[in-house]
Amino acid sequence: MNHGESNIYPSGARSRRHTQLSRLRAHFRTHPEEWISLPDLHELSGSLNISVRVADLRREGMDIENRVTRSSECGEMVVHSEYRYWPNREDGVSGLTPHEGRAKRSATQKS
Repeated sequence: MNHGESNIYPSGARSRRHTQLSRLRAHFRTHPEEWISLPDLHELSGSLNISVRVADLRREGMDIENRVTRSSECGEMVVHSEYRYWPNREDGVSGLTPHEGRAKRSATQKS
């Protein structure tokens, strides 16, 4: 028996996932190297689970990093999550994992 995605997700869910990925992919590509907040990505894509959609895009080869900051607002601890896309560059980082690509870029910038 084939246990591929077609057997796991109803066709409507596959379609929504594809649309969410398309919207996120396009937005990251038109806003490279910019931090984009999790609420903005949610509003843009309609996805309630941005981290899963970002993981999908990473599996496609997109280099997307995440940062989490904490601040105190009105006496309450608030957590902010943002994502940033690094387009593949002609500096030899293409094809590496996001972590390897960032490490290589960092090493290249220091030398």
